[in-house]
Amino acid sequence: MVLPSGDDLTIILFLVGLAGTSVATGLSLLERKRKLVTRILFILTVLFGVLGGGWPWFRELSPKLTEVVTGLASNPVTWFVTIMVLATLLLSSRMGDKVHSPQLPSVSPVADRQHESVEFVQGIIIAAGMTPQTTSPVLLIADAKVSIARLRILLEYTYYSRSLNWAGWIKSRQVSLADLRDVVKGQSIKIPVATCKPDGSDVWWGGENDSAGNQIQKSRKYRAVLRFIDSSNQEQTYSFLLLRTSIHEAPYIAEVFTEKDLFPA
Repeated sequence: MVLPSGDDLTIILFLVGLAGTSVATGLSLLERKRKLVTRILFILTVLFGVLGGGWPWFRELSPKLTEVVTGLASNPVTWFVTIMVLATLLLSSRMGDKVHSPQLPSVSPVADRQHESVEFVQGIIIAAGMTPQTTSPVLLIADAKVSIARLRILLEYTYYSRSLNWAGWIKSRQVSLADLRDVVKGQSIKIPVATCKPDGSDVWWGGENDSAGNQIQKSRKYRAVLRFIDSSNQEQTYSFLLLRTSIHEAPYIAEVFTEKDLFPA
């Protein structure tokens, strides 16, 4: 048996390489339900695989095909362009895998709260959209249910993003809203969840010093969770959605959808 060498070996490696790259890209796109492109890539996989596996026979059968494929396989530009195109498809299909739902409660926050064993605050209200004359368009209002030496209040938020090749919730960011000491049972808690400029031009999560990297954009849908954590790291959570609105009509600046709005009893 004579093993292929020289130009024949180059052509076979070229075709088999194209087949392998095509099937890898096709499988990746299949996972993301890109049906049309996947079918095209699988057809190319079969075509390249058949040509590569039976090249010695095809070479004798069609001199014209031999001339065309030899010209392509011996051209470094063809190698570079073809592999880069398929690699770009593969990488772009995988970009969505890097966008995960953040480490927040599941889709039904109410179900999660039913399993919580601790409750530090009660009567939680997320007040938003009440007036345009404010620098605190979103407020957390609650009452302490128990006396506690230390209560940290953190906010984790994410927003939904959609582009050509993927859609999903961006990795969450965290903002510290307050670190309360010696909280007394029945104590009223009132803390800004979001802050804005007096003219409503800029809105961001957190307090006055948290604007960097925490902007609230009009075009985005936000999901957030308030985390109430004591000194032993026991935790109570409260989830809500937020949309930025107009300063000129109610609800002003921001609108909030709470657990009760989304999951009524």
